[in-house]
Amino acid sequence: MDNIYLFQGYPQHPVIVTNAQKDGKALISGAQNNAPDGFDLCILDDSGRTVSGAWVLWMVVVPNSKNGFKGEVRMRSNGQNIQFTPSFSKGPVYVLSAKPGVMAGAVDNRQDGFTLSLIKHDGTRADNIM
Repeated sequence: MDNIYLFQGYPQHPVIVTNAQKDGKALISGAQNNAPDGFDLCILDDSGRTVSGAWVLWMVVVPNSKNGFKGEVRMRSNGQNIQFTPSFSKGPVYVLSAKPGVMAGAVDNRQDGFTLSLIKHDGTRADNIM
């Protein structure tokens, strides 16, 4: 696990989205221990083994009404309906990230939300995941 330090502290706990690949193969990645000044990064392969030497993309988002971002860090379960009020005025792009060992995806996308898909690396559904 690597610790990523943010160059500037944030006034609140940010939403951190990660993505990783090695040799053209997608990996499972996730931010842990999110804090205003950094986070721990975990990268796993599809068998749940730790991976090093991967290419990593990460994004810090502080949702607010001015920048149009919506987001949260909270416990969720597979199949939950995620709904926003107010809804987006144009077709949104949903980018999700979950704890290491879990793949997160938005399905049945709508302007006011989506259905959450949380699947463990072994293919089973994931519940009560942050």
